[in-house]
Amino acid sequence: MSFFNLQSVNDKLRPVSLDHFVNTEDWKAVANLLSSDKEFCNPLLPEYRVRLQIRVALLVLGILSILSLIFISLRNLKSHVATLTWPAIVLTVLIPSVLLIGGLAVFYCLGKKIDIFAGTKIDPFGKRCLVPTNLFWQKTTGKDFFSPSSDVECYTDLSTLDASGSGVALVYLYPKVVENRVPMFVFPLIGIPMFVLGRMIYNIIRSVVIPFYILLRMLIERCLHKEIRKEERFIFSDIFRETIRSLWNIIKAPFYGSAYYMALFYGLLNPLAGRIAISCLERDWNDDIIRSRSLWLIIPQRYFSFEGGGRRSGLAQHAFYSMGCFQPFALLSFKNGEVVSGGRTSLQYLKPLPPVVAFLQK
Repeated sequence: MSFFNLQSVNDKLRPVSLDHFVNTEDWKAVANLLSSDKEFCNPLLPEYRVRLQIRVALLVLGILSILSLIFISLRNLKSHVATLTWPAIVLTVLIPSVLLIGGLAVFYCLGKKIDIFAGTKIDPFGKRCLVPTNLFWQKTTGKDFFSPSSDVECYTDLSTLDASGSGVALVYLYPKVVENRVPMFVFPLIGIPMFVLGRMIYNIIRSVVIPFYILLRMLIERCLHKEIRKEERFIFSDIFRETIRSLWNIIKAPFYGSAYYMALFYGLLNPLAGRIAISCLERDWNDDIIRSRSLWLIIPQRYFSFEGGGRRSGLAQHAFYSMGCFQPFALLSFKNGEVVSGGRTSLQYLKPLPPVVAFLQK
């Protein structure tokens, strides 16, 4: 949600409810079709765990190595200190400090929000209960049934359920092979500055173009005398609202980039938990507009519509995701510790589909 959205837009960005899922009977029929010989999701299965001691030791070693390189660099620059001006020294210290504090503030605000998928308070670095789930399936050549994929694993985060084991749980993909996980750390490590810069440039251009677009639409609506719903009729205040939105997106981008790096390095200690933290952060950065309505890097997703098709209620209703694979893959509805239904992450925006289609489509 966003302060700059129309109320009708924010009303559509409410968390998923149980009413959005297919009924239990249809769900069980699909689950039995796909997984007749395996339990779909059992909370008693071994949880996802990491060897924290080894990771902490490696992280400390890496930090010490970086500090050593910085110390050596400072010694080499010692002879040039006299040429540095005080403004340059202050900026060198001030800019990283502001970005660090801003990144922490982003996570502080994020921890007060309600997740649009689970309907519970977001805890980006909280304790997770992640159990394996037989959800990702691939067609077996020459056969009429599905089999678990050998490339990825699925984990369901049960920490979003209440004390009775009821609620909505999110399912995440996780590569089985370590070699496939390394690029998912290296790519954002290198690419986030460019991603932040790209978002800032887009909003700079948007702040110039959108006012003229709104004026043009107002002129067209007045000249053609079209019957337009009141909430879709452009007014002068939209110019200020959308311009301020663009400026706010420019200002906040570096701080979200800083927070992204914090979550990325947290992923060195706990890779899957780090992916979940980044997924929460990116959804917040995009004002709860989910991946299926966004650009994943430069690839339009299934329900992407640039600036919401240009409608008044659609302006800014598209998003940009850098690591879309970190987002939840599916949602599962639990009741008293058992899975009673499930669906795609975009199910709250779509018309009901036949249960088999709703389950198999991403």
